[in-house]
Amino acid sequence: MKPTLQQEEILKTYLSDILKYKETIDEVYDHVLSAVENRAENISFQDAVNQVLNNDFGGGKGLSKFEKQYLKDASRVGFSKLFKYLKENFQFPNILFTSLLFFATFLIVKHFTVSIFQSHYIYPIIIGLYLTIILARKFFVGYFTGDKRKSINDIVIGNISYGFFYIAFMSILILPSKLKIFQFVVIDYPMIISGVLTFYLLYTFAIIKLCINEFQPYRMNKI
Repeated sequence: MKPTLQQEEILKTYLSDILKYKETIDEVYDHVLSAVENRAENISFQDAVNQVLNNDFGGGKGLSKFEKQYLKDASRVGFSKLFKYLKENFQFPNILFTSLLFFATFLIVKHFTVSIFQSHYIYPIIIGLYLTIILARKFFVGYFTGDKRKSINDIVIGNISYGFFYIAFMSILILPSKLKIFQFVVIDYPMIISGVLTFYLLYTFAIIKLCINEFQPYRMNKI
């Protein structure tokens, strides 16, 4: 059977009430429409849809499991890409840039040593950087795709960036209270904190690259 436009809209609304993310909604929607078109004309559209959802996805509970698995798979792919970008920083010729970045960071740390009290001023920088990346990604994805529905990538990118920025934030919060550790890491051996800051920057660059690659195909289509 060939669904009408109204039936297609009803199906889209129905799936939007069950599923959370646009990727899973669109995938199930396309699958169901394709399967329904191969159904006989002597059954109703609703019955045909229910048959497909029950047989291919296991009904409502099956759709929920499908979406959870989809999120797990997307998270695995996201972290895999992130580690790939990080690994590239230590391969030739990118390792030259990494070395220069570390050297520049070391010089800054060496000549502008942050005191225990001044370290608290780094909080707004970390929070601002995190919010800038998340909000900028949200804007550009919405602009290039024209689709502002909740995305699985929102969760994946959010988890990748939030976890790391949270660790960085808590480190700066706790480190000043541990005077001996602060003295050792920041004052006595600035190469340690320089290495940590360099990796922090590389991780941030990797997240930005992950975000850019996400909407790159849509950008090309828009151009």
